[in-house]
Amino acid sequence: MTTRLLLPILLLLAGCAGSPPTRSGEIAEYRPGVLVGYLEGRPLPQAARFIGPPPAAGSAEAARDLAVAQGVPAGMGSPRWQLAASDDALVFPKAFDTFACALGFTPSETQTPHLATLIRRVGADAGRMASEAKEVWPRQRPFLELGHPICIPEARDRLARSASYPSGHAAIGWGVALVLSELVPARAEAILARGLAYGQSRVLCGVHWPTDVEAGQRVAAAALAATRRDAVYQSQYKLAAQEIAAGPLQPPPPAEVCAAEAAALGLDVPSP
Repeated sequence: MTTRLLLPILLLLAGCAGSPPTRSGEIAEYRPGVLVGYLEGRPLPQAARFIGPPPAAGSAEAARDLAVAQGVPAGMGSPRWQLAASDDALVFPKAFDTFACALGFTPSETQTPHLATLIRRVGADAGRMASEAKEVWPRQRPFLELGHPICIPEARDRLARSASYPSGHAAIGWGVALVLSELVPARAEAILARGLAYGQSRVLCGVHWPTDVEAGQRVAAAALAATRRDAVYQSQYKLAAQEIAAGPLQPPPPAEVCAAEAAALGLDVPSP
């Protein structure tokens, strides 16, 4: 019996044993369309205790942050600038496109419901930990300090009201990249490269300092370590792995889209 024929049976058995939910309305939301994480209602590790504060004024790290941020306007209008703007989206299903080229398929709520839920909830745990740390250090974002444009001008007022350190987007993107690289090890290098680029988009967009992104990625690793101990996560991870193993998953992302993304990032196009 093929893996594809086995998948419905495996999923049915999992459902009888209490399969984790995937359908709308079965999982609580922070706001419409934004699922809560696996650890909602439980304390997360306090990121402020292990990532440390943002760079002190006059430090070498602060000087590096400033030098990088001052170069942001040079990239305005470039393909990389446009990709950074696209990377701002955390609304699903559009956000599933972020790792599509690296994966070779686009996660979806219809074809890979457990994988789709896993991505959304892992990102939520990482994002919550980052948000809690932001409350400790009200660091100003670079575009406010330097007065330069950003790649998402429509979000300027909203971003001006939130702290810069650590980057929530970087935490979410890196947390998802770590999980996906485990689930699809044959494409781990491409997935991790895309996860790093996703964080770097926040710098190139002008909305975060480099050290914000680096701190966000440390937050992601800590959040995922906590999430991995959750029984619902463990069950959903196994079912997501079965969905992937049942492939091939269709449709693959358009070749021209992946070629343009690779060119903008300066990366090789992942092999099919």
